[in-house]
Amino acid sequence: MGKAKKRNFDKCKHLYSMCMKREDAINKVIERLNANIFDVESKNLITLFGLHPEELSENGASWESVKLVDRYVF
Repeated sequence: MGKAKKRNFDKCKHLYSMCMKREDAINKVIERLNANIFDVESKNLITLFGLHPEELSENGASWESVKLVDRYVF
């Protein structure tokens, strides 16, 4: 992992790790994706918690948002 990527990952980890659980992260990402908001915060949560498109679709994300995450993650 490069220096910049590691720095960004550590920054994200410290922002969310103390107050958010995996279920909370999934719900927050799904809310944002269903509202057509795919910004840096959504990407950070997906990366930090290692969310997969299958998890998001099982928890109520729309098909279009799952395909968007699939393109971003993989």
